[in-house]
Amino acid sequence: ICPMLDARRMEVYCALFDEMGKEIIPTKAVILDEEFLSEFKEPIVVLGNGSHKWKSICTNPAILFEDGIDYPNAHFIGPLAYERFLNNSFENLVTLEPQYLKEFMGTKPKKLV
Repeated sequence: ICPMLDARRMEVYCALFDEMGKEIIPTKAVILDEEFLSEFKEPIVVLGNGSHKWKSICTNPAILFEDGIDYPNAHFIGPLAYERFLNNSFENLVTLEPQYLKEFMGTKPKKLV
């Protein structure tokens, strides 16, 4: 499974997981092209609001696009959170920091005329 979130232009944030939920490729920013994931020959289900932009240029016949699942749903996230709760696996909110996948690239504001 390869969830993709749109990151503008031809870039997405994505990861790759096997059927048991084990991470194969960690979450990262990727610029999509025809060759992305071409090394994989087994079926991969691609979903999310970023998958639509890759669908038109993807040449790998093993890629299956799942339309209609564009955003994370609490129905699926809830059981994962509950499992962590049962295992007492909590984040330290004092030291927790966001995981930024790429550097911030700010721009200078335009001058008002």
